[in-house]
Amino acid sequence: AAAKEPVVPPEIVRDAFRVSIGKLDDALRSRKGTLLKSFREFDIDRDSKLSIAEFKAMIDAINIALSVEERDQLINHFFDDAQASSGKIGYQRFVTLLQRDPAAHVVLAGANAPAF
Repeated sequence: AAAKEPVVPPEIVRDAFRVSIGKLDDALRSRKGTLLKSFREFDIDRDSKLSIAEFKAMIDAINIALSVEERDQLINHFFDDAQASSGKIGYQRFVTLLQRDPAAHVVLAGANAPAF
């Protein structure tokens, strides 16, 4: 008989994802002092949005310890959304999703971001 893959409880998956979001947030804030400055640094084509490629480059550049699965979860979190159907995400939406609890799908804190 084939061995069953262990089932990871949903709360452990959520906790691990919260850690990934926290790592991303901390690294971006410490890199340039503000999220906006970090966002702009990785907006290579200067269209005020991050593409998936720019987002991946950002994750690689900030050098946070993420597995491929964790990186893919972050990409899905930021880009698997009707507002990101263009394959790009603007700063305000990025901040909103950075502060959103992935388990509850509610915004934890306001995202009063400066205009781009």
